[in-house]
Amino acid sequence: MPTWEATSHGVAWRVDLERDRLLPGRLVAGQVTVTADGETDARRLVVTLVGVEAWQHEETSTNAGGHPTTRTVTSTAELPRVPVELSGPLHLARGETRTWPIELPVPPL
Repeated sequence: MPTWEATSHGVAWRVDLERDRLLPGRLVAGQVTVTADGETDARRLVVTLVGVEAWQHEETSTNAGGHPTTRTVTSTAELPRVPVELSGPLHLARGETRTWPIELPVPPL
Protein backbone atom coordinates (compact mmCIF):
# COMPACT_ATOMS: atom_id res chain seq x y z
CA MET A 1 0.00 0.00 0.00
CA PRO A 2 1.62 3.33 -1.06
CA THR A 3 1.85 5.93 1.72
CA TRP A 4 2.55 9.66 1.71
CA GLU A 5 3.36 11.51 4.94
CA ALA A 6 4.04 15.17 5.64
CA THR A 7 3.60 17.88 8.26
CA SER A 8 2.14 21.27 7.44
CA HIS A 9 0.71 24.10 9.56
CA GLY A 10 0.83 22.07 12.76
CA VAL A 11 -0.91 19.02 11.31
CA ALA A 12 0.65 15.64 10.49
CA TRP A 13 -0.86 14.19 7.30
CA ARG A 14 -0.86 10.59 6.14
CA VAL A 15 -2.42 9.31 2.92
CA ASP A 16 -2.62 5.57 2.27
CA LEU A 17 -3.78 4.29 -1.12
CA GLU A 18 -4.92 0.69 -1.57
CA ARG A 19 -2.71 0.16 -4.61
CA ASP A 20 0.19 1.77 -6.44
CA ARG A 21 -1.00 0.97 -9.95
CA LEU A 22 -3.30 3.82 -10.81
CA LEU A 23 -5.46 3.57 -13.89
CA PRO A 24 -6.33 6.84 -15.67
CA GLY A 25 -10.00 7.73 -15.39
CA ARG A 26 -10.64 5.27 -12.51
CA LEU A 27 -11.02 5.72 -8.75
CA VAL A 28 -8.41 4.64 -6.22
CA ALA A 29 -9.53 3.97 -2.64
CA GLY A 30 -7.57 4.70 0.52
CA GLN A 31 -7.67 6.81 3.62
CA VAL A 32 -6.46 10.17 4.92
CA THR A 33 -5.35 10.52 8.54
CA VAL A 34 -4.59 13.84 10.23
CA THR A 35 -3.13 14.47 13.69
CA ALA A 36 -3.10 17.98 15.18
CA ASP A 37 -0.05 19.21 17.09
CA GLY A 38 -2.24 21.88 18.71
CA GLU A 39 -5.77 23.27 18.50
CA THR A 40 -6.63 23.41 14.81
CA ASP A 41 -9.65 24.85 13.01
CA ALA A 42 -10.35 24.54 9.31
CA ARG A 43 -13.15 25.66 7.01
CA ARG A 44 -12.97 22.36 5.11
CA LEU A 45 -10.68 19.46 4.27
CA VAL A 46 -10.02 18.79 0.59
CA VAL A 47 -7.61 16.28 -0.98
CA THR A 48 -6.42 16.14 -4.57
CA LEU A 49 -4.34 13.54 -6.34
CA VAL A 50 -1.53 15.31 -8.22
CA GLY A 51 -0.35 13.37 -11.22
CA VAL A 52 2.50 14.06 -13.61
CA GLU A 53 2.75 12.18 -16.88
CA ALA A 54 6.28 11.69 -18.24
CA TRP A 55 7.24 10.31 -21.63
CA GLN A 56 10.29 10.10 -23.87
CA HIS A 57 10.33 10.76 -27.57
CA GLU A 58 12.85 11.52 -30.25
CA GLU A 59 13.26 14.88 -31.95
CA THR A 60 15.10 15.21 -35.22
CA SER A 61 16.47 18.44 -36.61
CA THR A 62 18.48 19.20 -39.71
CA ASN A 63 21.39 21.62 -39.74
CA ALA A 64 22.24 24.08 -42.55
CA GLY A 65 24.36 21.41 -44.24
CA GLY A 66 21.38 19.03 -44.44
CA HIS A 67 22.68 16.63 -41.77
CA PRO A 68 20.01 15.33 -39.40
CA THR A 69 20.55 15.04 -35.66
CA THR A 70 18.25 13.01 -33.45
CA ARG A 71 18.06 13.41 -29.70
CA THR A 72 15.91 11.78 -27.02
CA VAL A 73 13.77 14.24 -25.08
CA THR A 74 11.84 13.65 -21.87
CA SER A 75 8.65 15.69 -21.56
CA THR A 76 6.24 16.03 -18.65
CA ALA A 77 2.75 17.42 -18.15
CA GLU A 78 0.74 17.82 -14.98
CA LEU A 79 -2.61 16.07 -15.22
CA PRO A 80 -5.86 17.87 -14.31
CA ARG A 81 -6.54 18.05 -10.57
CA VAL A 82 -9.90 16.83 -9.27
CA PRO A 83 -10.43 17.95 -5.65
CA VAL A 84 -12.46 15.75 -3.27
CA GLU A 85 -13.98 17.31 -0.14
CA LEU A 86 -13.64 15.09 2.95
CA SER A 87 -15.03 17.42 5.58
CA GLY A 88 -16.74 20.75 6.03
CA PRO A 89 -15.85 22.92 9.04
CA LEU A 90 -13.45 21.02 11.27
CA HIS A 91 -12.02 21.43 14.78
CA LEU A 92 -9.18 19.24 16.06
CA ALA A 93 -8.00 19.32 19.66
CA ARG A 94 -4.29 19.04 20.49
CA GLY A 95 -3.14 15.48 19.70
CA GLU A 96 -6.48 14.51 18.14
CA THR A 97 -6.35 12.11 15.19
CA ARG A 98 -9.08 11.62 12.60
CA THR A 99 -9.27 9.32 9.60
CA TRP A 100 -11.48 9.54 6.52
CA PRO A 101 -11.96 6.94 3.79
CA ILE A 102 -11.31 8.34 0.33
CA GLU A 103 -11.94 7.49 -3.29
CA LEU A 104 -9.81 9.72 -5.47
CA PRO A 105 -10.32 10.03 -9.21
CA VAL A 106 -7.15 9.31 -11.18
CA PRO A 107 -6.95 11.97 -13.90
CA PRO A 108 -7.37 10.78 -17.49
CA LEU A 109 -4.37 11.03 -19.80
